[in-house]
Amino acid sequence: MNEGQKKFYDFILERVSDDNKNKAEKLLTESFSRQADGTFDSAYITAFIPELLKIIKYEFSDEVKSVLSDYKTKE
Repeated sequence: MNEGQKKFYDFILERVSDDNKNKAEKLLTESFSRQADGTFDSAYITAFIPELLKIIKYEFSDEVKSVLSDYKTKE
């Protein structure tokens, strides 16, 4: 995990409930793995973002959507 990924990882984990932390960790780990192996593409992102948003605490949803919008453009 590089420094940018670590910041994103920490950012997301701070915004999910305790009962969703394992799911968030799994989604993020898969995402970073796909970035490393070159399979991080539009189709994956299209599936990844809604899954991640499902586990974000409601009060952080707009903030996370904004960050994910930037994340998507860095594909």
